[in-house]
Amino acid sequence: MPLPKDVRFVSFDCYGTLIDWESGALDAYQKEADRDGFTIDRNVLIPLFLDIQHEIQGGSYELYAEVLRRTAIEIASTAAHVSLMTSTSQRLFETAIKAEQRLTDDQKSALIAVLRSMLPAE
Repeated sequence: MPLPKDVRFVSFDCYGTLIDWESGALDAYQKEADRDGFTIDRNVLIPLFLDIQHEIQGGSYELYAEVLRRTAIEIASTAAHVSLMTSTSQRLFETAIKAEQRLTDDQKSALIAVLRSMLPAE
């Protein structure tokens, strides 16, 4: 069927309509968590994911890939504080060590700062 000559633009919002965005996000996070041997609670992850993403999108314009990257970093840095992972504190620490081995030097510095902030004051 040929396109009508008077069409100026076409727009369609598929996220949440055709694409189950929440399950896709959960699957991606769980795939990474599985590599380190822990599980993620959907009822905690999804509201956190949506809240952080909304906050980031409320700022300056970002490509969506950057919004997702920043959301993932924020979730990772707050996971221990919101009991996102269903494992013991020792297991979380072991997981952080495994993840640290895959990071760049700059990312390692940021991770160390986050872990130090979680330690009780001496």
